[in-house]
Amino acid sequence: MWGRRWISEAEARLSLLEGRAGMLRGRMEELRGVLDSLRAERSRLNESVRLLRAEALRWREERDRANLEAAEIRGSLKLRYEELKERRSRLEELEAMLRERRRRVRPKREIRSMITRLEWEVSTTPTLEMLPRERELLERARALYEEFRECEELEGQRNMALMLLSEIKAIEIKIREYKEKLVKLREVSKERHEKMILIYGKAEEEKKRADNIHSKILENISEMKKVREELKKVLKEISMVKKEIREKNLTFEAEKKILMEERKKEIAEKARRKLESGGKISLEELKILFEEKEEDEDED
Repeated sequence: MWGRRWISEAEARLSLLEGRAGMLRGRMEELRGVLDSLRAERSRLNESVRLLRAEALRWREERDRANLEAAEIRGSLKLRYEELKERRSRLEELEAMLRERRRRVRPKREIRSMITRLEWEVSTTPTLEMLPRERELLERARALYEEFRECEELEGQRNMALMLLSEIKAIEIKIREYKEKLVKLREVSKERHEKMILIYGKAEEEKKRADNIHSKILENISEMKKVREELKKVLKEISMVKKEIREKNLTFEAEKKILMEERKKEIAEKARRKLESGGKISLEELKILFEEKEEDEDED
């Protein structure tokens, strides 16, 4: 009776343990599902971070390209300023020289008129009258031609001054163009830098989310490990209880068999005494005596 009660209690305990194991398996499945979702979300966020960083890098390269172009333009601008300074310096020197020469040189028209009059005078003066004045006329002619040549040189220098002024204007136009380009490039560089910072910021936000998901994954794995360890203990305990129940059942069956054998011997003994005293025996008693006889014969 005690054995049956023990087995009943053990089976009740086994049922509780199996219920606990089922609950733990359900929890493991739930945690696996959560883990798969978290890993998928982390992968999505990591891919988003990768794409955002690539885009930010592209904007940084675009900004650097604009900055490099601006640096090249600043280098060209410096050269243009040097050219402008050199041309202005030459123009100032040339204009100062022109002012000085203009003060001491008569107008070209006046000199040409004087040369024409001198030539007319020489051509119309009789030879005898020319002889005493020949030296004087030659000196006057030489001086006038020298002054005329100087006027032509002055005109060449004025043309040079105009060329320098034209070059100065062209350089100033180029400088304005460079400055306008620099203003546009500064705006482009600023815009691309701001986009780069904005996208890097988004990438960092996504990275923080991915790191947070990663922390949750580690927590999930840690909990799964605890649940797995507990399930392992419960399954081990279930195995032990089942083993104990099997052993108890075998013991119980063995004890039951012994009791039945002893009972059969008692019945057989009573039956023999009845037969010896001429009494009647029941069919069950006769069956037991017959089985006992067969067993004895088998042993012989």
